Amino acid sequence: MYVVDRLKQIIIRGGENIGCSEVESALAGYPSIIEACVYGVPDERLGEEVAATIYADNQVDVAALQESLKSKLANFKIPKYVRISETPLARIASGKIDKKSIQKEHVLELDTKKT
Repeated sequence: MYVVDRLKQIIIRGGENIGCSEVESALAGYPSIIEACVYGVPDERLGEEVAATIYADNQVDVAALQESLKSKLANFKIPKYVRISETPLARIASGKIDKKSIQKEHVLELDTKKT
């Protein structure tokens, strides 16, 4: 077993380990995406599902984005949920993206949509 990311930044989707930084790098290569934050969200069947919040300088067609990622990532690593932020992503005091708060907001949005 090889850990290629911080253990806290590993998404376990149906027994597959997905490094958030690998998916973030693939997203960063997409035109108009300025910042990307990848994290897991709860899934009843798989345990976790891949989700991302992106900040872009132009409109992003999520379906086209997901399709373009197929040439860079295995299908199970492609974010199922993509949230687009109209402002730069939140940061912590050190200047790093505040992944925990972004993830929490997205999980709340997904829970709201379910009810």
